[in-house]
Amino acid sequence: MTLPKESGTTLPPSGVESPVCNILIVDDEPSNLLALEAILEPLGQRVIAAASGVEALRHALKTEFCVVLLDVQMPEMDGIETAEMLRKRPTTRDVPVIFLTAISKDASYVTRGYEAGAVDYLFKPYDPDALRTKVATFVELGKKNAVIRAQHEALRIGSERALADFKRWSERRYEDLADSMPQIVWTADAAGNITYHNQRWAALAASGPGHHETLQSPERTEAPRTPGASEIATIVHPEDLASFASGWSSAVKACAEWEAELRLGAPPHGYRFHLVRAVPHHDEHGNVMAWVGTATDIDARVRADRALRMLADASHRLNRSLGVDPGHPDAGATPTRDLEIVLRSALPILGDGALLDIQGAEPWSMGEPFAPGVTGTASERLAVAVDGIDPSRLADPRLSLGPAIVIYSGRAEVFLDVEHEARVALRDCECSPVHSGRGAEHLRFLEELGVSAYVCVPLVSRGRTLGTLTFVKLSAGERFAQADVDLAGDLARRIAVAIDNTRLHAAMERRREELELANKSKDVFLATLSHELRTPLNAIVGWTDMMKNGLLAGDELSRAIETIDRNAHALSGLVGDLLDVSRIVTGTLKLESRYVSLASVVDAAVIAARPQCANKEIALELTVAKTGGVLGDPGRLRQVVANLLSNAIKFTPRGGTVSVAVQGDEERVCVVVSDSGEGIAPDFLPHVFERFRQEHTSHLGAGGSDSRDASASKQPRSIHAGLGLGLAIVKHLVEEHGGSVSASSEGHGKGASFTVELPLAAESSLGREEEAHSLSPAGDPDLTGVHVLIVEDDPDGNELVCTILERYGARVTSAMTAAAALDALDGARPQVLVSDIGLPDMDGMDLIKAVRARKKDGAIPAVALTAYASRQDATKAIAAGFDAHVAKPVQPAMLGSVVERLLARGEPPPRPRTSSFSAA
Repeated sequence: MTLPKESGTTLPPSGVESPVCNILIVDDEPSNLLALEAILEPLGQRVIAAASGVEALRHALKTEFCVVLLDVQMPEMDGIETAEMLRKRPTTRDVPVIFLTAISKDASYVTRGYEAGAVDYLFKPYDPDALRTKVATFVELGKKNAVIRAQHEALRIGSERALADFKRWSERRYEDLADSMPQIVWTADAAGNITYHNQRWAALAASGPGHHETLQSPERTEAPRTPGASEIATIVHPEDLASFASGWSSAVKACAEWEAELRLGAPPHGYRFHLVRAVPHHDEHGNVMAWVGTATDIDARVRADRALRMLADASHRLNRSLGVDPGHPDAGATPTRDLEIVLRSALPILGDGALLDIQGAEPWSMGEPFAPGVTGTASERLAVAVDGIDPSRLADPRLSLGPAIVIYSGRAEVFLDVEHEARVALRDCECSPVHSGRGAEHLRFLEELGVSAYVCVPLVSRGRTLGTLTFVKLSAGERFAQADVDLAGDLARRIAVAIDNTRLHAAMERRREELELANKSKDVFLATLSHELRTPLNAIVGWTDMMKNGLLAGDELSRAIETIDRNAHALSGLVGDLLDVSRIVTGTLKLESRYVSLASVVDAAVIAARPQCANKEIALELTVAKTGGVLGDPGRLRQVVANLLSNAIKFTPRGGTVSVAVQGDEERVCVVVSDSGEGIAPDFLPHVFERFRQEHTSHLGAGGSDSRDASASKQPRSIHAGLGLGLAIVKHLVEEHGGSVSASSEGHGKGASFTVELPLAAESSLGREEEAHSLSPAGDPDLTGVHVLIVEDDPDGNELVCTILERYGARVTSAMTAAAALDALDGARPQVLVSDIGLPDMDGMDLIKAVRARKKDGAIPAVALTAYASRQDATKAIAAGFDAHVAKPVQPAMLGSVVERLLARGEPPPRPRTSSFSAA
């Protein structure tokens, strides 16, 4: 219990001293008692503390209190039971009780509290100033009652005039106290008619369109007529009038406490949410004598709660739009629909209309557009308006000015009050400061559109501006607050992240599909490769086995040899294609460019293809117009034409036609290979030059059928042999020459046509073209009496080379290692050296360097015979000191011709050599 606190007194007009009031605080927590004492100390009244309900009742028996602050939850006897005991005693029945509690808003507790006689019900933590003000009100009421009682005694000995003066002073004192409260306070009689309201009510009502506006005014005729509603209607939002009238009427009829959240205010200054409460005051018989009402501003809390709920729902919907399982109940929802719902849920809070502008060709998910219109750099727009607003108002092109500026600058554009800022801009003849970078012109547009408040914020994710989000208010007098701008920015960030995530998700899905397709294509390619390798090997192994066992003779033996030779060349070509693709992928494919007559290259390729055409009874037609030359690699250009011809012949039926045409103009030379074959499906034409893709249908055309999607393992295998590499190699080689290649087909059964275009080259190098067949043997070579040293570590290969050269008359000495070769040079004195590169003890490059360093036989002609078959490998071999390069598998006539040619040249000049050559 605390000691009494003395304070200064105020003498009423009659000269009676205002007494010090007793305030009883009851709480089982000592810290709460100390806090209450500190809060109430400025009132200058006597504060008595009790730690329990029993102790509080003991104090109530001895002392008169003007107000009791009572904790609800206490041991032994809780606050409500204590209040009920106080109400049962005549001396304490009318003491005001204010409940203090930390319990959440449970309607049952609140109802019990007021049924126990509470005048107010405050929740912890409470505002000290508000609590002090409420207690001061009841203190003053207590003082007034004390003064009234004193005056009553004085009236018995004084005059009626003194009593009337005191009553007027007392009432004025009560009104002053009510006016000083940070709430709207009002009273009503038992029928619900308003009898008093403080100045906060009056000021709010006076700011409206008319101080005496009632329900009978034109804008409010639809609201029901209820006692007291006429006065309250002056400050209640029109949309809340019906709810207010219904609730207030029910409360008056039921004589029960009433509470509602209503928007109070006036159009010029806007409306704010208030917690409106009305408590009936009963007489000793339980009849309602009057009503006491308050309206507490809870606008910030209500808007914050609604904003949080709106943001939570927006996040849920936006995240859901990333992808819904087909069996999910929301599987039918679309991202655009979810965005529309998000914007509609934001409109009651952030205005009357919303515009969402998203940049890019894929505004949301899988390129789903919001509405017909341009894409690319332009934006897609989603416009949403509240009920009662014509959506066409948001379609005005003037509303696109703000988003365009915001997308360009990346900064928000805000007009909290368009009318006010327009006046400022017009007066100052300059842009409105701080909130926007726009001037009077944009504000004029907004005013013409009836926009009272405007905010446009950018959609930013990962530092990129994806679009804008715009909110407008279209009701006169409505304004935005800074909290609204912050909320719009928060929502914009969530939308931007969702859009960005959706695009990333779509990109990942596309990438996943591509990887799956690549993986399936790899599997099909490996299966095809196995087939393509085993098919010629089957013929080679089978016929070889029959020959080895002596089962063949005569024509059968000749046919077996031809079959083995044909399949061996097929295997060689297959390996060559694989190596070319490997070089393309690794970027190691090099060209040896020179001035080339494309017509001669095409003619050579056609000559080589004629036997294949003759076997299928295909007519091969060649048309060559007079054209210039190109700068290119002759071997690779011949490979391009050969691949196109091979595919055309492959997919042309027996008796068909394949035509080749060389034509050109002043800038380019074209080679067109056409066939009368099966054609190419239109949906496959874009993929015809892709690696490892083959069309698994019979709708194939020249060359193009070398590539067709093999993504589905259940699809039938291509009916034509091949790995799907030919056209991919063609495309790369043509592009490396600075040209282009294209395919066309009119459809199934109408053949296909492939066109290669290459730029013309200057004719200054015309005389430097090497003969296309410079290494082709003119006849059987004659090596009679020539002594050749063979260096090969593989016994079979060594024997093969020895046999080839011996058949052409050469005398052969063989060595299995580089060391043995150097010894043979000292003893046997050979005329020509033929060496493998990959030797076990010393690399062939090191061997030739060692040979060239010798004085006695350092100039011996040398041939590199190796499986390293690329032009880069040939260049390295020549640079190391070899005079010629022959790739494995070796052709006997080619090898003999190379050796013969080297001997015919005589002694080579000192290094570096310029006359060396390669044979593939």
